[in-house]
Amino acid sequence: MPASQTKILIVEDEAIVACDLERRLLKAGYTVPSIAASGEQALRSIEQTSPDLVLMDIHLQGPSDGIAVASEVRNRFHLPVVFLTAYADKDTLERAKATEPYSYLVKPINHINLSSTIEVALYKHRAEQELRKREAWLATVLHSLADAVVVTDASGSIQFLNPHAERLTGWAQADAVGRQLSDVVSLMDFADRDLAGELSAAIASGAGSELPRGARLTPRDGQAVTVEGHLAISRMNDRPSGTVATFRDVTARDWEEKQIRQQQKMLVAGRLASGIARDFSRLLTGIVRYSQEMLDEMAEGDRSKRRVKAIHRAAFSAAVLADQLLGLCRKGPAEAKAIDLNSLVNRLLPMLRRMAGPSITVETSLAPELGEIRVDTSQMEQALLNLILNARDAMPRGGKVSIQTSNVELPGSPAFVRLAVEDNGAGMDSEIAEHLFEPFFTNKKREVGKGLGLAVVHAVVTAADGLINVDSSPGSGSLFEIFLPRWENENVIPALTLGATNGANLTKAARVATMAPSVSGGTELS
Repeated sequence: MPASQTKILIVEDEAIVACDLERRLLKAGYTVPSIAASGEQALRSIEQTSPDLVLMDIHLQGPSDGIAVASEVRNRFHLPVVFLTAYADKDTLERAKATEPYSYLVKPINHINLSSTIEVALYKHRAEQELRKREAWLATVLHSLADAVVVTDASGSIQFLNPHAERLTGWAQADAVGRQLSDVVSLMDFADRDLAGELSAAIASGAGSELPRGARLTPRDGQAVTVEGHLAISRMNDRPSGTVATFRDVTARDWEEKQIRQQQKMLVAGRLASGIARDFSRLLTGIVRYSQEMLDEMAEGDRSKRRVKAIHRAAFSAAVLADQLLGLCRKGPAEAKAIDLNSLVNRLLPMLRRMAGPSITVETSLAPELGEIRVDTSQMEQALLNLILNARDAMPRGGKVSIQTSNVELPGSPAFVRLAVEDNGAGMDSEIAEHLFEPFFTNKKREVGKGLGLAVVHAVVTAADGLINVDSSPGSGSLFEIFLPRWENENVIPALTLGATNGANLTKAARVATMAPSVSGGTELS
């Protein structure tokens, strides 16, 4: 800015000194909009004239001295202040420093010092304003990033967390600043190995690094989430000066990828099962027909007739099973209609208790005014029966099974009816849960899922546009939850898509709505 356009406000209570300063400034090409003799006059003049710089005498008449007025000028108007002083004691100078003046001029003031001091002060002020503008831009960028950002100094001490980092770690910035990165960002790899050593080594070496795939971050209060991210090293004068760690929660993405892989597996398995069922159906139809012909031709007293009847019944049951399997492989439910799930559970309850056996107690907790669902009734019965049989296999020494129903209302999402089957059996680990719905899956630890039982459950729920959640851990039992779209006014509410949410979020919200128990170590599958 040219000197002729620079406005300097003089705050000086000695008229002779003020007039001399005005004459010198005008001679140097500056503009002097006004002269103030007190702090009150100075503040009014700033509001009226908007000067670029203030020359402030430290000792002013009135209730406020120059230091107090300079502090208000800086806080209210963000203007550079240059102090004028003939003498000052130590306490006065310490007070003056707190206002962060741009310079001092010692009386008597000579022409050369006046101009150079003003120009340096104006330059420093412009540089400071530019720095503040850049800091504001940077703060806006960091606060608006979807990734969590954590900044440390060269020793690994945290200097900054953006809001997403606060949410992800559970630490407020005020509590985290000054702590070591490993104290706030608790990271484990897929093998539950603490990554604090790797982070410290990367900071010490000055080399950036990517987080290993499958890394998990444990918040201050909460369950671990899967994250990916990068540790970048900031440098100054070719030496490490700090780190910028970025993280993003990829739990939902990993869940969706797992669902896609699971659906692909089920598609392949379904095609294979369809082909096998079709071939078996042809063979079993022949066995049923020929065994029936043999029965028609055999006399009542024939000792072999009882065995042929057993063959005929077994072949007929197998043919029915093959036909059901073929029906499940077809797209969409065969004879879908609106049903009351509570009525279905109550009707099947005596048979379910017989199937569970005398050592297992089957209890129900059915929500009143339950919404209707649209499914094939026989398929839904088969799915519930398979879940009870699966629970029975998990409790060879007896136990308890609970069948629960409830309405699930989620803001901004479809309405669902929830069917849950919970047991207090052996439970399962994540390795088993990952393959739980694969046909004929077996495991050395436990033959969970052996056969088509849970694969049929998965097929029934998928055909009805529903979701399945499994929550289990070894020794803590298992909770199977089925969420089916509610049928209202002959219009089924659209099923939830993978892009809208995931089974984990749905289940969490559903538990809040229904007060259903939660078992740790859950695995969401659909």
